[in-house]
Amino acid sequence: MHHPHPLPTSRHFPDPQHFADLERLGHEITELAAHIHAATFQLLELIRIFDEEQGWAGEGVNSSATAPALLYLLHPCSRVPTGSAGNAV
Repeated sequence: MHHPHPLPTSRHFPDPQHFADLERLGHEITELAAHIHAATFQLLELIRIFDEEQGWAGEGVNSSATAPALLYLLHPCSRVPTGSAGNAV
């Protein structure tokens, strides 16, 4: 993948610009990761709604092999261990 702002590879350390470039790159990585997480959440939320509406049971709809794994991700409360008072641990 070609980065629009490549970091030079031959620098003498310590180079303040190098650290500024790395900080900028770190911010770009963080922003992209946030977009990926948000999109993943939206996808899983749509799949949860599809499941609640029994979308898998429609005519001509075949349950895929990934459906059980996705449903496991969508219903985390059923997997949280509880303590003696019923509180999540």
